[in-house]
Amino acid sequence: MSRIGLVLRATAPLALLVVLILPAGASPPGAVAATTPCVAGNPTLADLELAAADDYEGPLAMKYDTDPMLMSEAALDCYGEQTLRFVAYVRDPGAVGWTYPFGLEPAWFRGASFFVAATADLAPGTGPITALAVPPALGDLQAKHVGHWVNVTGHFDDPVAQTCTASGEPGVAPTAAEAVEICRSTFVVSAITRTAAPSTSTAERAMGLPTWWSAWLAVAAAVGGIATIWYTGRRRRRA
Repeated sequence: MSRIGLVLRATAPLALLVVLILPAGASPPGAVAATTPCVAGNPTLADLELAAADDYEGPLAMKYDTDPMLMSEAALDCYGEQTLRFVAYVRDPGAVGWTYPFGLEPAWFRGASFFVAATADLAPGTGPITALAVPPALGDLQAKHVGHWVNVTGHFDDPVAQTCTASGEPGVAPTAAEAVEICRSTFVVSAITRTAAPSTSTAERAMGLPTWWSAWLAVAAAVGGIATIWYTGRRRRRA
């Protein structure tokens, strides 16, 4: 039997185990996203970022380029004014800045001063990165928590959004009604508390990875390890 055939025979049981540990209906990495950004229960930061991504971007986000704020008409439709909680890492944005062709008041709805991510393994100034709206009464959360994991509590459809107004050239700036909707669709922080770095499984959920992902990787690594040990032993016996 060829060397490749022997390797396949040795690793076939573990390959079968990979299939068995995957839950029914689970898809491997790269599967097509769900047809709706809404999730049951409490969404993660990755869930909210997905709802603001190109696949679900609403007409106001497309028209007025709301990046990098977590502004999502889809998320507003999903969660309304519901209080949401998720874990996030407070990022150092580096020398990153954004300019807009119109103004918005209250300015903190687009202040882009509190930057978060679902992972800590990113260099300053690299993405993905998301900014949350922070009312002035909460102080400088960026300076206070940068480099730390935090529990974020907040919501869409903040009551102050009803007072939002836009300024700028006609046809470039949002209308009065659009300004209110942009603010209603923006995630507003209501509280922040420090927390420990999440466990592997929690971090996977925060980044939108399925909970079986680590098990799938572990088995794949085991298959490779056994194949390497077998091949090394064969070479030693032949030497």
